[in-house]
Amino acid sequence: MKKVFVLLLAVAVLVPTVAFLGVAQPKCVPQCSEEPKEMPREPIEASAEFKGGQIQAGGLKPIELEPNQEVIFGLPQGTKTVVITAGDGDLTYRLTKVVGIGARATRTEITSGVVAAKQTVTVNVPAFDRAKQESIEISVTAGTKKTSVTLTFQGAPANETVLPRVAVELEIANNGPAEVNYEVKDALNRTVKNAGKDVKGTVKAGEKAVVGIEESLGPNRILQISTKGDATVDIKIFFEQIPQPAELYKGIYATTSISRPRTLNPITATDTASTLITDRLHDTLLDGPLGAETGAIAASFEVTPDRKTVTYTLRKGVKFSDGTPITSEDVRFTFENLIYPTEIATSTRDILYCAGGKDLPKVKVIDERKISFTCDRPSNLVPFPYTGFVEILSKKNILKLAPNVEKSPKDFNNVYGVNTKPEDIVGAGPFKLSKIDPNTVVEFVRNPYTFRVDEKGNQLPYIGGIRILIAPTQGQELALQLFRNGQTDFLNPRPADIAILQSDKAAGKLPINDDIDSGQSAGGTEFWVVSWTAKNPTLRAAFANKQVRQAFSHATDRASVVKNIRLGLGQELYGHFNPTSPYFIERPGQKKEVLDRWEKVKRRFDLKKAAEILDSLGIKDVNGDGIRDIPANFKNDFGPQNNPAGPFKFELNTNVGNTLREEMIKLIASDLKKIGVEVTAVPKDFAALVDQLTVGDYEAILIGLTGGIQPQGGANVYTCGGNLHFWNVNAGPNCEGATEDEKKLDELYKRGLAETDEAKLREIWDEAQIVFTDAQMYISISVGNALAAFRTDTIRNHARAPLGNQLFLFCKGGRCRGG
Repeated sequence: MKKVFVLLLAVAVLVPTVAFLGVAQPKCVPQCSEEPKEMPREPIEASAEFKGGQIQAGGLKPIELEPNQEVIFGLPQGTKTVVITAGDGDLTYRLTKVVGIGARATRTEITSGVVAAKQTVTVNVPAFDRAKQESIEISVTAGTKKTSVTLTFQGAPANETVLPRVAVELEIANNGPAEVNYEVKDALNRTVKNAGKDVKGTVKAGEKAVVGIEESLGPNRILQISTKGDATVDIKIFFEQIPQPAELYKGIYATTSISRPRTLNPITATDTASTLITDRLHDTLLDGPLGAETGAIAASFEVTPDRKTVTYTLRKGVKFSDGTPITSEDVRFTFENLIYPTEIATSTRDILYCAGGKDLPKVKVIDERKISFTCDRPSNLVPFPYTGFVEILSKKNILKLAPNVEKSPKDFNNVYGVNTKPEDIVGAGPFKLSKIDPNTVVEFVRNPYTFRVDEKGNQLPYIGGIRILIAPTQGQELALQLFRNGQTDFLNPRPADIAILQSDKAAGKLPINDDIDSGQSAGGTEFWVVSWTAKNPTLRAAFANKQVRQAFSHATDRASVVKNIRLGLGQELYGHFNPTSPYFIERPGQKKEVLDRWEKVKRRFDLKKAAEILDSLGIKDVNGDGIRDIPANFKNDFGPQNNPAGPFKFELNTNVGNTLREEMIKLIASDLKKIGVEVTAVPKDFAALVDQLTVGDYEAILIGLTGGIQPQGGANVYTCGGNLHFWNVNAGPNCEGATEDEKKLDELYKRGLAETDEAKLREIWDEAQIVFTDAQMYISISVGNALAAFRTDTIRNHARAPLGNQLFLFCKGGRCRGG
């Protein structure tokens, strides 16, 4: 499960859950995000012509099937017959009645048969009632020869198009001239959601809509299309595949991490290099995105009408990877003994506080399988759903490794270090750790006790294992080399790598996807930050001055970063919200007065203004050596300081191996030198940087943060007492050591946690962005496009994010390049 709080990011990559600040990443296909999920194969296509709103012609175009490939459709209610036409090879079909929803549904075969090559068969469909959770599926499987199938559904409503059960995305193109309305509904006639929003809308003439669909293995779905006038509609249906028996549980998927992990502890981890590992080993009570949660370890959950209490009921028979049962006591122990104690350094605690930000949810064990969390005040997010997105650990295993942790909580900070033996780590996730060398490689095998299965009863995950090759110094260069050599299956390339990869493909050396650039913004933020607690008292005095940091913003050439370093594949960033967030201040429809205030605080690139600000503060070159000097007793946001005078020069670090960031720190250093500030650009090991950042022992660092759509998930960074409040680590839990700007931001985040009115929430987050950016608590730079390259000849069901879709990932033919 992706962390629900913000993490330090080693490289600007495609974050599977896109948008800003702290949403849970599902372990299921598809990605629960608004990013296109381009499949590595041709989609199913359909077309329809509407005359006065009535369909005149249509149906699915021929579907290309690989040998032994299966595709399953749920039928619209009212379907009388299905006409099946085979292509160049034989097909088998099976008509099945389904009663119920999901894996617990009962399935009864109605009929089955064979369609010979280039022949047609008509299959009768019995009546069924969707309102009673009844549905009919038809599955079609190719024989040993590549072929195609054409399906015609007769008797179904004229404006409905069936979707394959594993459809994950639709592309609906309106060729005009009328507007087209679309809506995707499930077997119970409910509108399907994606990222918490209904999958429905309007497509104007000459335009198209690309929409994702959640729960690819969920209930039958129907696409309904209507129009008031004449229209021609083309539909592309992207879908996931179900592996054949020979492909189940075989092959090892391989990828690369350019940074070494700092810990294997999922609760204390603050960096993505660590959670890349821990996310495979542990599971949570719930799955799915905020607003569309589904059960995971918990089979179900109930929220009281006042939203003060959430009660979870655990699945029967659910176990940890060592075979021991998961009980409510494990859940209670995880929260009360491993997260709540202030002696434990965790960002999880920061996002669990009830409205008001003072109290944590009260935990009550009701019985072995039932547990509740209660807050005294209602909140829009707590205690539900964030309590559902916390990794549940084994009490038995933790007490084995830290016997005194219930009396001495600080002992947990050292549990699950990178040198822990793989067999000593117990979790409920889809994989178990089998090997780790934190400097070279991490390997996983399937957890034999995972509770997750697909609708056919196949235990998940499909893949046999995962290998993560670690390149802590050679970084992106080595990652590219390993991918080109066939040693890995997936790569988040740099912009300059795209031409190299396309050349390899054109030469027949590398079968990869064409759409490496998604055109969408990657999640999170990238920025540089100065420490208000730096050891050098002169720098410490200057860095804690808001006007100095505003000058730094004027000296940050974001346009050059985007144009020359990201090669145009990105956009400038001025605040701490990612542009994909619905709360991003520059969203469509924003008030002019808000945008006017925003423009004033952005402090665009202007070296002349940067120099003028420093001059006005008395930071001038007093000895003619070309370097400005910081005056003694310099006044900053805390008041006059007792610092000696000294030259304005400092070291700017970023993580070694990330060549994009290495170029960025060189650019920033070069521009600051033009105005008399001497900066030395020095790349360092990522894990070491994170260690320095979290204790405030640095001068300046360029780094990134992950993110999701809920700003409250950033409480661990943006509240005074947050575990990752890295620019001023002395701010204190009650803002006793904070500036006035930090106090304002802290209060806005606490108000945002308690507010349930959407309009007021938008006002709160608008103000938070203005306060943060005016103070330049860190200097945002840019966000790149989500870039993803993958082998089209090896891996399937990854939807551009193989580690995000780990459960349904499988190797074509049972063997990946890393196997």
